[in-house]
Amino acid sequence: MTTLCFFKYLSTDSRSCNVLHISSTFLPKCVNFPLTKRLFADDFSISLISSNPDRATRILHMTLDKITKWSSDRGYRFSDQKTVKVIFRKRSTRPIPIPSLHLQNFKIIIKFCTKFLGLTFDNNTTWTPHIKILRAKCHNALNILKYLSHPRTGVSRELLLQLHNSLTRFQLDYGAPIYSHSNKSSLKLLNTI
Repeated sequence: MTTLCFFKYLSTDSRSCNVLHISSTFLPKCVNFPLTKRLFADDFSISLISSNPDRATRILHMTLDKITKWSSDRGYRFSDQKTVKVIFRKRSTRPIPIPSLHLQNFKIIIKFCTKFLGLTFDNNTTWTPHIKILRAKCHNALNILKYLSHPRTGVSRELLLQLHNSLTRFQLDYGAPIYSHSNKSSLKLLNTI
């Protein structure tokens, strides 16, 4: 079982975002081994790999208590709508009890997929939700290119190629090393782009 919690900062302070960034550099000190942490701007995640759900729940509770104390001491709060937990597990494993986790007096909701740094993570790590969203975005960009490539009123080939690279290619390249390990049926969805 791998538990991953995603957090979104909301500052109650009227000062600039730089203060949030400077202060948030101390937040990862609340998270210790065996947890791993990732901090990027106002997105923060912690993860834990464990085969023992009771141990994992105990460690997560202690860490969330530290984070709650840290944030209340500094006047920050976390978004209750954007703070979620995702439990990654192998498909063949038996059902496990879902731990109830709390942060700043709200219950962290469980989701089966969530977005973090532009990638949509799902609990089975199939990447199918991410690929479907990516396909829809690329089709919208391709519709713009179709409109611009009209023979009478269209733009030059060079400009179309630049637009294709800036509208669709970068979306396909971002995260490709990660979702390229998805199953073949999911990856076939991108063949039409």
